[in-house]
Amino acid sequence: MLGKAILPWFGGVVSVWIVATLFFQGMLVFGYGYAYLIARFLKPRVQSGFHVALLFGSLALLPVDPSRVWHAGSAGDPPSQILRILFLSIGLPYFLLSATGPLIQSWYARAERVAFPYRLFALSNLGSLTALLAYPVVVEPIFALRRQMVVWSVLYGSFVVLCSAAAFRFWRARPLADDIVGGKTPLRQIAPGRNDYLLWGALAAASSGLLITVMNHLCQNVAPIPLLWVLPLATYLLTFILCFDRKGWYIPGLIRWLLPPALGALMLGVYEPEWLPHSLMQVVVVYLVCLFVVCLFCHGELASRKPDASFLTSYYLTIALGGAVTPIAIGLVAPRISNWQVEFPETIAASGILGLWILYPKGWTRRTLIAGLSAALILMAAGLIRVHKPGLLRQARSFYGVLSVTEGNDLLEDHRYSLRTLYHGTIMHGSQLRGPDLETIPTSYYGPASGVGLLLSTRQSPWNVAVVGLGAGTLAAYSQPLDSFHYYEIDPLVVDMARSQFTYLKLSRAPVSIAIGDGRLLLEKTQPKQFDLLVVDAFSGDAIPTHLLTQEAFEMYFSKLKPDGVIAVHISNLFIDLAPVLSKMSATLHKQPVLVTNQLNETSAAEPASWVLIAGNPAAFRNLPFGRVKPLPQPPPGFEIWTDDYSNVLQLMK
Repeated sequence: MLGKAILPWFGGVVSVWIVATLFFQGMLVFGYGYAYLIARFLKPRVQSGFHVALLFGSLALLPVDPSRVWHAGSAGDPPSQILRILFLSIGLPYFLLSATGPLIQSWYARAERVAFPYRLFALSNLGSLTALLAYPVVVEPIFALRRQMVVWSVLYGSFVVLCSAAAFRFWRARPLADDIVGGKTPLRQIAPGRNDYLLWGALAAASSGLLITVMNHLCQNVAPIPLLWVLPLATYLLTFILCFDRKGWYIPGLIRWLLPPALGALMLGVYEPEWLPHSLMQVVVVYLVCLFVVCLFCHGELASRKPDASFLTSYYLTIALGGAVTPIAIGLVAPRISNWQVEFPETIAASGILGLWILYPKGWTRRTLIAGLSAALILMAAGLIRVHKPGLLRQARSFYGVLSVTEGNDLLEDHRYSLRTLYHGTIMHGSQLRGPDLETIPTSYYGPASGVGLLLSTRQSPWNVAVVGLGAGTLAAYSQPLDSFHYYEIDPLVVDMARSQFTYLKLSRAPVSIAIGDGRLLLEKTQPKQFDLLVVDAFSGDAIPTHLLTQEAFEMYFSKLKPDGVIAVHISNLFIDLAPVLSKMSATLHKQPVLVTNQLNETSAAEPASWVLIAGNPAAFRNLPFGRVKPLPQPPPGFEIWTDDYSNVLQLMK
């Protein structure tokens, strides 16, 4: 819910989810640490009273609304802004929610004289899994975002009442003679050693790290399908549920045979993806099965090593610390020290070392394999073992993902020339022909036969053009001396790539300006009624930036257009059909939409593309070839217009 709320402010990219995961995993550590400290050092009645006071104090922060924090102003890079917004909007309530599991289990163990209350951990993860799967299927289609926040706030208030009732029951319970108070531990219990804590943390870090890296790899490099990240997270939670429910689900002897091929298949996905099945569905299943096996190993070993309830809170705190290490490394550290996603193969190698250490007998074979994997991990960290794309010219990484530029002539009919292409993960963001008199030919999704190409090449007067999404800067190839082109790009690295690796901007016959930031927020600050054409071309990757497709966004777009101005929206997508959104939008705003599609043209390196052109005056399309323009299909019955408060990507899946 909160990830979706803040997503529009940071360009709708998948990296927002990674940083949000870091926040919630980090707050989980603080919540578990709090539960550990008060359970260990405070008397039972003091514990319950102190916790109830914090619970009722947190009600002052309701209802949850991150927009109050955002509009108050944020400074810094995107990760720090995201962390700040989440902390100020949900910090204390989530802190207390996160402490609930270990704290309630600790109270339950004392009040009910239960030595191993860990099955409640399986129950809590079952609740998490249910909510995760219900959100896109049940909650999102029924409740608008602001209503979700109100409902969540009401439910949180109910939680405060119920948790206070549990605290009162614990307060009334007769204390055990050997209660752990003031740091004293019953002598009959064997305290976990340093190696136990290290192993707990390592197992939690391995499973958490593999979850995030598989999720990131699937969403950016395999299939940019919205909500695909739900499946890896559901797999991760399922293994927690199985392992902590009862012993029979985890069989070390079976995992000993399944773990090596699972890790091997994941490594193939990094370095030799062509060895995996060619069917998209089969590839996703392979990744999920491999993730399931590795997480089952990690969580099964965690469950088999759980201590007596006397050490429950320290056990959970260690698991939370281990689980928080990898989001920090992946979300904050890795983008700053590596220009490719080295964390994925490193997490696989680290999981292999753990598996060898725990599951296999001691001996020279195990030592040799561990040494080999450790050496590979070090070499990958140093960048000496990495994935190289054919014809790679440059690769760099930012908060928004990995950008790479390649050059080759495999896709051209005339092999005397080459094609330079910009990629974000596996998504093409533009290309340019390399050769005499070829660099000003528009290519990829912006060829002369595309919708935006037809508009720009058939106009009869100079235009003031705004473009949301820079890519390689291809549209500048259509510029005329009296035009002006204004680009809005959220990723500074894209701007650097467009200027250093491509020449569209340099060769532009019209002045070009580039503003860095979210396109919608930047356009809101521009003067009204100034643009002849507004191009919306920021749809790529897993996270469709829905905030660019809402009623409020289009009302703002049209306020910036001249009376005969046109909005051109690029909707080419393998997995999502955006046409119903634009059809409903046009009908609601009383505008005229048309659909223009084009086919592959190998001679000019033009890719198949679908563009929706929307204008208030149908005369804006009079110069377009009659046979190329089609009416936009009507949306299905009952389809609701997208607003800043409501959107549903799931219903648009092809």
